[in-house]
Amino acid sequence: EEDPALKARRPPPEEKRVFGFWKLIITHRWRWSLAMRLLRIVVNRSARTGATRLNGRALKTWCTGRDLPVFPKKIFHRYWKEIKSSAAKRAQ
Repeated sequence: EEDPALKARRPPPEEKRVFGFWKLIITHRWRWSLAMRLLRIVVNRSARTGATRLNGRALKTWCTGRDLPVFPKKIFHRYWKEIKSSAAKRAQ
């Protein structure tokens, strides 16, 4: 006898749209960079306690038990470039 909880189901149309949008973003580097910059701004503004609750109909099941941590103000790569450039200036 099959477990009904494990039976395959059709994804909701909202989920299909979200993953289509996700594919559109991840297929081009400039779109990914822009999306991450915008996401950082939105998440950091909505976070009050060091984390923000994800809301969304399309991924409701996945989002129910997950919080996003606040993004750092500077991404690691930019911070690393600043460290390298300041070290190079001191070495001169």
